[in-house]
Amino acid sequence: MPRPKPRQELLSPSEWKVFWILSKRHPLTIAEISQELSRLDPELPLNDNTVRTFVKRLQTKGYLEEKKGSPLLSFRPAVPFKEALRFHANRFLDQFALGGDGDLEILRQVIEERRPRSR
Repeated sequence: MPRPKPRQELLSPSEWKVFWILSKRHPLTIAEISQELSRLDPELPLNDNTVRTFVKRLQTKGYLEEKKGSPLLSFRPAVPFKEALRFHANRFLDQFALGGDGDLEILRQVIEERRPRSR
């Protein structure tokens, strides 16, 4: 049976962090997601109820699903990370790159500045 497609809704920055974490390692429980979020962004004050809310939103939007058959309630991505990233990147460009090549050149420069340098 094919996976359901996300409803093509943009994710908030916090939702994206949860999705990113689960895309890198899954399945994870709410407590494990909270732990990973704390490592990723120590200044982000989150408790398990807040993380549970993010997970529920991601399920509603079609990005996460529950892992069946596990003794603990755990979650995994419902769509491939690259598919979600491509959707968000295209929406970003639709919204912000209205000036064509000039805007795209600025974005290319920002990407180059953020790219890790090999040592």
